[in-house]
Amino acid sequence: AAAALIPLRADGAASDGWKVTGGGGALEKAPAGFLVLRYDSPDHKPLVLVPPAPIELPKDTTRLTAWFASAKGDCALAFRIQDAKGDVHTVQTTDSTIDGRAIQNDPKRRGEWSQWNRAESPNLRAPSEAEIRARLLPRDAQRVIDAVWPQPLKLVGVVVRPLKPGDRWGGAYNRDQRDAVKAGRGLVWMRLPVIEQGYSRDADFYAF
Repeated sequence: AAAALIPLRADGAASDGWKVTGGGGALEKAPAGFLVLRYDSPDHKPLVLVPPAPIELPKDTTRLTAWFASAKGDCALAFRIQDAKGDVHTVQTTDSTIDGRAIQNDPKRRGEWSQWNRAESPNLRAPSEAEIRARLLPRDAQRVIDAVWPQPLKLVGVVVRPLKPGDRWGGAYNRDQRDAVKAGRGLVWMRLPVIEQGYSRDADFYAF
């Protein structure tokens, strides 16, 4: 079975109503389902894209993903998740197309690879209490049970962290990109995040 993909939309309003917090950031006009952020953050402090209202995640959510493309500068994404107690957790992502970015930064090879990158959270599905007790010694199980984020979980923001020149491959950018990255300036396109229910590389779905 394929993973279920659910676009995250608040109040059915596509990208309308999202806002940005953090100095030097502004959302520009974008097609439905996209966010376009222009930022100028000389100190490389992160910015946060905030939905119109917290978006509750289904209990069987496994991961959050988002496609993004840096038209200028470079950045990394993270998700802000709020649990039932009101505690907010920053969930880092992995980036799918680092090699593609390196190719894009070679003037002789630019155009050979898409600028779009897929940011993917780690698995968000918490094990049940029974699963925890089955895997751990009793003295350890309760500590893990107490540490599990209480449901329901809500997406309350997407963190955009401007990268510094040495954050990726020792700063191997072309001149224009390097200058923008060094200055903390950028222009990033992002598709609205997507919920995954079921994961293509988990054992129940993996084809190999």
